[in-house]
Amino acid sequence: MIIHLNGWPGAGKLTVARVLARRLQARLLDNHTLHNVAASLCDRGTDAYWSLCERVRDLAYDRIRALPPDAVLVMTNSFLREPPRDVEAWGRIKDLAASRGDRLVAVTLDCDLDENVVRVRGTDRAGNRKLTDPEPLIAWRDEYHLIVDDAHHWVVVDNTRLTPEQAADRIVAYLDGLSPRGPAP
Repeated sequence: MIIHLNGWPGAGKLTVARVLARRLQARLLDNHTLHNVAASLCDRGTDAYWSLCERVRDLAYDRIRALPPDAVLVMTNSFLREPPRDVEAWGRIKDLAASRGDRLVAVTLDCDLDENVVRVRGTDRAGNRKLTDPEPLIAWRDEYHLIVDDAHHWVVVDNTRLTPEQAADRIVAYLDGLSPRGPAP
C-alpha cells in the first residue's frame, strides 16, 4: 500500500507522515528527501534542478519497486492541478502503485489559511529548506488548487485544530474502513 499525503507547504504533511509511518511500521519517502539533493547542488527551479529531482525520484522509485510486496510506504508532496510537472509527478506515483500492485490511498491534508501562515512561520522550519515566508503561500493558495483526481481511495483531513497524532488517527481510521488489502479496482 502507498499512502500519499498531499497539501500546502506548512500543512503538516511531514510531521503527520512521520507519526503515520511509525504507527503503520511503514517506510517514509517525503518530498524533501527527493528535492534536497537538487536544492543542495542547483539553483531552485532551474532546468538543472528539475532534471536532478527527476533522476533522484527515478532512482527512489526503482528501489520502491524492489521492496517486498507487503511493504507499506508513506509519501508526501505538495502537488497542484495547474502545473503540468505536478500532474505528471502525480501520474508517476499512480504508475508506481500500479506497477507494484499496491493500493494507492490519497490523503489531502488541509488547514485553514490563518493556521497555515502560522505554521509556515514556525521556527522549526528555518534551516530545513522549507518555505518560511508566508507571502508565496498566500499567493499560491489564491491562484492554485491542490491536485484531486480519480484516485479510488481519497480522503481529506482538515488538521487545522488537530495534533499530528489526531490527524494520523483519522487517516488510520480511514484505512481501517477499507476492504482487505489489494489494489484498487
